[in-house]
Amino acid sequence: MIDYIQLMTTHSKRSSENRVQEMTAITIGLKALAKELNIPIIALSQFSHQVENQTDKRPQLADLRESGSIEQDADIVLFVYREEYYLKKEVAPSIENGKRQWRKPRAKLWLL
Repeated sequence: MIDYIQLMTTHSKRSSENRVQEMTAITIGLKALAKELNIPIIALSQFSHQVENQTDKRPQLADLRESGSIEQDADIVLFVYREEYYLKKEVAPSIENGKRQWRKPRAKLWLL
């Protein structure tokens, strides 16, 4: 598991190579490594900040940060999206006995 793919770099630091080209080399290399070793590789990725400015907050493949090669080279892309996070207004924490009482976040994940 790679947490997260945008932290990776290549050894090649040609002046003509930009970050998108570097990310393309990384995803191609990860795909080749997975095939060579016959193993799955799970690579986590960040979204671009543009997601927050969209009306529909549900992530799309184009929202993956720094590269179209992630969506091109990945066999499967899964997104974590919490609809209730965007639907609810932020509630101030309650204060009891001078201490803040924060709600603990919960997540349910089903893999089929």
